[in-house]
Amino acid sequence: MPVLKLYPNGLTGGVPPRVLNHAPVLRGDCKGWTLRSSRGNTRFLYSVLTPELPVSAIGVPLLGLSGSLTLRDCPPSHDDWKTLREALFFRLRRKGLYRLHWLTEWQKRGVPHLHFAAWFLQSVVVININQPALSDSELAQVLSYLISADWLSISSVYRSSGLSQVVKPMSNELGWLQYLSKHAARGAAHYQRAQGSIPSGWEGMTGRMWGHLGDFPTHEPLGLELDDCGWFRFRRIVRGWRCAQARSERKVSPGRIKSARRMLCCSDFSLSRVRGVSEWISLALGLQIIHWISSCGHSVESTIS
Repeated sequence: MPVLKLYPNGLTGGVPPRVLNHAPVLRGDCKGWTLRSSRGNTRFLYSVLTPELPVSAIGVPLLGLSGSLTLRDCPPSHDDWKTLREALFFRLRRKGLYRLHWLTEWQKRGVPHLHFAAWFLQSVVVININQPALSDSELAQVLSYLISADWLSISSVYRSSGLSQVVKPMSNELGWLQYLSKHAARGAAHYQRAQGSIPSGWEGMTGRMWGHLGDFPTHEPLGLELDDCGWFRFRRIVRGWRCAQARSERKVSPGRIKSARRMLCCSDFSLSRVRGVSEWISLALGLQIIHWISSCGHSVESTIS
């Protein structure tokens, strides 16, 4: 039967194979963005409890920042890039880092850049800056400047420029959602993740492409099984939602509308029937869709026995 997984920030659905006739794939060397790594990143971000991000597990307030850090020259190997990244994270921990999500993407000229969203213990930031009279927004601005300065110091050998670094505060949930919409919705085929954009000399081994540090509030997905007719109706509703989202964007993209309309199209009928979905649909909206499908007489059952 078709299986749905409803996360706090998104959902996935598909038809599992009737017979598992292959051995599990063992994790090997990281070779850039693949479908597997892209799906792993997306599903982790689906599971994050967004309202709980601005505070620690014991209710201590946190300062949120997001950033994009670049280089002019490309490091010779992924080990050199990892050294830069780990050196930055070490400095961030000294500044009170509590949790962080990061990912690596490529520029068109074949140079890696780092995207991140991070939260810091406000009390530790105040001690490090030694400016207790500053407001939260002023603290975040000072911290943004210090992080940019740290990156420029670490990466000076690769001629990084201060004008090319972007670090800015995330004052509320909207900042995290903007980070997700810009960086997390990209698949492995996006030009900043494509295999053809991997730097020269990095082919065959790029290191990890994404990761997270610290304590992230996450929630396991709600698993549901649908009958076939309910599954087909569910997919059509998701397609309609995606088309509506594409049409409602500030700058309407005909390509995105066309892609949304054709998301279920497949010349092979046997594959078309089992084509899965994965969308940034909230848990509340996902449950509303499921409730309506159930009210239409379709079978909806929990996967928990």
